[in-house]
Amino acid sequence: MEWLGAPFGLLNGTSALARWLYLHVIDLEGVAVYVDDIVIHADDETTLLKYFEAMMKRLHEIGAYINATKCKFGVDEIEFLGFNIKGGRLTPPRESIKAINAIKLPHDTTTIRRFLGMVGYFRNFIKDFANIAGPLYELLQKEVTFKMTDERISAFHLLQKALSECPGLANPHPSWPYVLDTDASTTAIGACLIQLDENNCLHPVRFGSRRLTPAERNWPIYELEGFAVVHFILAFRPYLIGRTFTVRSDHKPLQWLWKIDKPHLARWSMALQQFDFKIVYNPGTAQEQVDIFTRDVDFTTADEYVDRHLGMVNVEKPVEDRAARQLERLVGDE
Repeated sequence: MEWLGAPFGLLNGTSALARWLYLHVIDLEGVAVYVDDIVIHADDETTLLKYFEAMMKRLHEIGAYINATKCKFGVDEIEFLGFNIKGGRLTPPRESIKAINAIKLPHDTTTIRRFLGMVGYFRNFIKDFANIAGPLYELLQKEVTFKMTDERISAFHLLQKALSECPGLANPHPSWPYVLDTDASTTAIGACLIQLDENNCLHPVRFGSRRLTPAERNWPIYELEGFAVVHFILAFRPYLIGRTFTVRSDHKPLQWLWKIDKPHLARWSMALQQFDFKIVYNPGTAQEQVDIFTRDVDFTTADEYVDRHLGMVNVEKPVEDRAARQLERLVGDE
């Protein structure tokens, strides 16, 4: 006996569906797909109808069906992969903001972990996220007694308020130049990827930060500043590869850092050879948009991070990475 469709309960059923649908629509323009969610996008109505017709024809050819009651047609605002997309800007969905604001004050480790997990998903949109959330993360440590002090209560409400007031991330413009502002301290590194429009107005495209490991905290500050540049250029590679861009830092010795004869500095320099950029000195007073304690905190060590990119092996998580690329394409439409 042979199944004509995937039965319920199969462990690999979802991944098989995602792969099958992706392979059948990958050649279509203006289409983003994640598992069974399909978004058709275009710059104007005429093009949108053209893409829609091609997609419907393809679904008919492969024998796929859609549920019309779950579809939206001709809208200028959608929710996709847990984010709200409108006019080329990415923001948290209103329902998610409402749900997070409805959370009551945590009373144990489980509830604080749940809250941080929910609000942390949108950390890219919250200024000073890690700095604000620091007192709450302390409660996840085994040696810390759970107690909601005034500082932690204030942090809880500040995160809710910050998420409600977040402006969103800008649409990457294909012709505007990129500028990467980086900074470092003895505990973390941070960056702000921005674009300058024709009027020299700043448009934040992505924020990032990373805690330093205990070993990395022993490095001299000039190496930390250099590592911030390496880490975030590689992290923002999809935006920067093949583009000429500027790196701004408030650490002037960074301009000659790569001439120092140290093995790991040489490896960092090799990792950056695929990029076309220049480093300029930017006084600290002009670096206010870079908050080194915010957003995208991870614990990858410096050597592991650079090794992964120097190895020239593209180790992808197929579904997640494809979804991220498609989301960037979708946000990139004007």
